[in-house]
Amino acid sequence: MNRLAAVGVLLLVVCAALSAGADRLGKGDTDYATFLRLSYPERKSQIAQLPLEEQVAAYLKMIVERHPPDLELAAILAPGGRPLVNVVRKWIDSERTDEVDRSFLIFLLLEVQTSGYDDLHADEGLISQLERVVGEMKTQSVRASSSRFLDLIKSPPSKGGQTPRGP
Repeated sequence: MNRLAAVGVLLLVVCAALSAGADRLGKGDTDYATFLRLSYPERKSQIAQLPLEEQVAAYLKMIVERHPPDLELAAILAPGGRPLVNVVRKWIDSERTDEVDRSFLIFLLLEVQTSGYDDLHADEGLISQLERVVGEMKTQSVRASSSRFLDLIKSPPSKGGQTPRGP
């Protein structure tokens, strides 16, 4: 599956998530509401300046509260490379993270890999963690898209493809 198809699948998951989790929409603090009113370049600039933990929190809020979701945020965060991957791994196992958020986090990891900021396919601990998390997902559409993202993460970069870059 190519990246465009993966984004298409993610959009389907978003639609399902919005209908299933509409109670999450519209919540947030005043600072976050101000953050959302910023222009895209300002949001991009600000989110990249946040500590990694807050970048992930803002990513998850923005991805489910905006329609259509701002999938470019994954590309903005991807340069965080391995340090970002380590934060995402904690979020994926957090009790506060639901399966839709986990799917978006797996998509973020896919962006880290496909953008060449880190080569995740050989990270056995990460792959094992993601396989467990995807296997525990109860919503079929979320599990299916997350499984596709995971399959792409598990695929080694093609010859002539991008090599890891970043920290």
